[in-house]
Amino acid sequence: MSLLLLGAACGKANKLTVNPYQEELNSDGSNVNGTYSAVLYPININLHAANSGMATFTRSADELIAKVKLTVGAQGALYRQAVYWGNRCPGIESDTNKDGYLDMTESEASLGDVIIPLDGDLDSQSAGTGYYPSSSNQRGSYFYKKTASFSRFFEDLKSPDENTRDRVRKLEDQSGFTFLGKVILIQGASSEFNIPETVSSYYGLSRTSSLPIACGIFFKTRDSITDEAETTVVAGEEPTPIPSPAPDLSPAPAPAPGPQPTPEEEEGGVIDDIREWWDRVTGNDEDDN
Repeated sequence: MSLLLLGAACGKANKLTVNPYQEELNSDGSNVNGTYSAVLYPININLHAANSGMATFTRSADELIAKVKLTVGAQGALYRQAVYWGNRCPGIESDTNKDGYLDMTESEASLGDVIIPLDGDLDSQSAGTGYYPSSSNQRGSYFYKKTASFSRFFEDLKSPDENTRDRVRKLEDQSGFTFLGKVILIQGASSEFNIPETVSSYYGLSRTSSLPIACGIFFKTRDSITDEAETTVVAGEEPTPIPSPAPDLSPAPAPAPGPQPTPEEEEGGVIDDIREWWDRVTGNDEDDN
């Protein structure tokens, strides 16, 4: 068992009863419970609106549900999305060739390897390869939802890695896992965008289709989805602040860091506001893509 620390804030009873930036890691995955959320901030903000969207993972018993809502994108773009092992989103410091754009080659150092491809099959890292959401509306928005068996999902994460060159990584047998602190990145821009030749293509994808457009870091927003369930707050050393997922690619001020509720915000703070917003925008129970 190990302890993951990302930040410092605790909710009241009947709200969030655990530290949203802190969680024990159990090798059987039993620590994963409730809802983990990531606010999506823009990457390459010269090509993308500041209001990007949100992603969540919710586990209840053996059910695992992934949702991604992108509010603004590019019409007709195919969105590749995945959760990565890294703990920070790429920012201005990752723009090594100083061309004002972040491509995937430059972003690898921040992201690390993929652990969960958000494609056609959440039960498996490889079974759903090739399926990704797209948008036909003018705003380029989309809603992705997939449901999996957590036991099958976790078993697959610990299965032997049959392809060590694909940048998709497995868990070691005795390793624990949590969504907390993991990074989600979305790729996909319009082929009509005029981007410089210095932007690299990636793994056979075109320069625009592989371009990062949004990124976020997961924190815990609900410790269970039933009132009866309880989660123990883990004691530990003073946590360090959660890294900001907001890139700085223009003279404009960078977006604010991921929500970090303070003790003064415990009564209906930022986390509750985010949960209300997410329930509102996904409350129509849209079908899986």
